[in-house]
Amino acid sequence: MKKMILFFLFAFALLSNSFAQNKKLVIGYYNWDNSAYPHSAIDFSNLTHLCHAFIWPAADGYLDASEIALYPSLISTAHSNGVKVLVSIGGYGTAAQTKGFKDMVNSATARAAFIKNLVDFIKTNNYDGADFDLEYPGSSERANFATLLIDVRAAFKANNIPLLSAAVPSSDWNGGYDVAKIKDVLDWIGIMTYDFTGPWDPVGTTAYHNSALYTAGKQDYSIDNSVSSWYDKGMPKSKICIGMPFYGYLINASDILSGITSTSGEKSLSYNTIASSYLNNSDWEYKFDNSTKNPYLRNKAHTQIITFDDTTSTRLKCEYVNNKALAGTIIWKIAQSYNGKTNPLLETVGKYLLKSVVSVEANDNIIPAEYSLTNFPNPFNPSTTITYSIPLQKQSALVNVKISIYDMLGRNLGMLLDQEQSAGVHKVVFNANGLPSGIYLCKLEAGSHVELHKLIFSK
Repeated sequence: MKKMILFFLFAFALLSNSFAQNKKLVIGYYNWDNSAYPHSAIDFSNLTHLCHAFIWPAADGYLDASEIALYPSLISTAHSNGVKVLVSIGGYGTAAQTKGFKDMVNSATARAAFIKNLVDFIKTNNYDGADFDLEYPGSSERANFATLLIDVRAAFKANNIPLLSAAVPSSDWNGGYDVAKIKDVLDWIGIMTYDFTGPWDPVGTTAYHNSALYTAGKQDYSIDNSVSSWYDKGMPKSKICIGMPFYGYLINASDILSGITSTSGEKSLSYNTIASSYLNNSDWEYKFDNSTKNPYLRNKAHTQIITFDDTTSTRLKCEYVNNKALAGTIIWKIAQSYNGKTNPLLETVGKYLLKSVVSVEANDNIIPAEYSLTNFPNPFNPSTTITYSIPLQKQSALVNVKISIYDMLGRNLGMLLDQEQSAGVHKVVFNANGLPSGIYLCKLEAGSHVELHKLIFSK
């Protein structure tokens, strides 16, 4: 009984000192996924918002909803789980659709008609707001696009519609966003920090990572650069969401960041397809670029690569959001990680952005090459921080990690941690209040790996 009481004492101390994250925004895009990823399969605890895509404005302000699959059950189920749903406007459409969008933006009469039609559509279909995805406004739309967003916010306020956001490019390369005017009317911007490479890139250009976290070497584009670009333009960090892709690209190149050799057969692949058909395929080798913090696959012939995100890189991006005090993330699109039973990438995002976790990231997101187990201070009184390293697992799979405390008689005093984790450097706090001075053993179990470390508690 005494040991049990002591265990609860330091377990309580652990929890009181453990890392707990502020809840972030997790905004998942959803379109035409009713059958492949129905509302009943979605774990809404991993989301704060959904963006239902897409409707299109015409040049005269008419609202074309022919390309959206209205899904009342999705909206009602999301609402019952505390998740808000926005309707997304625009997207990557045809030249005619984009022209119609821009023509509406530049006409005061069309803007007024569009806003009325949008408010009616939102109220009729029980949405919570609108997400604008004009790809992309230029200098000729800059002033009027800001006016449109300001007027939409006013109309929303008059009609008790709470949310207004915008999906924006990785940088304002086209000069289409008046940040000073729109930052106060938008709840967030979702930076589309993906598609840094793709089948559209011509032969001879660099095969970039699809969504690199950091710029390094020949990787000219990155999430970190994009965040800095929008922040420097005046967008508050509290309104910046980074983009996370649940897909990748098969590219003809000998290696990542080498030249593209052909565009024949290049294609987009969902994470589920990559995980089920390529990760466990002996013809493909898993690699991790520790400079950009991204995985990729390379075939044995060294003629093709697949650039994508897995649970490790997704976790690192979540840690980046937390460390930079950003608003959260947008995801294109949540169905692409669903395997019929689970959604590994969405679960990773939910875990690290919405739910408290015991472990914390350290050492600037270094991916270690081997296991390690240390603590500091040692000797300690009354608490010490246990630091442990988990290297990349086979195919970057999660590994079950257990950390337990033993006395010198081999008696298990309790378990500090028992959860699945991905590669990284993690920490957990052990508080020995209530225990006698002496030597204790910390045991790390990670898959088949077992390691012991001596802790010295000195009052």
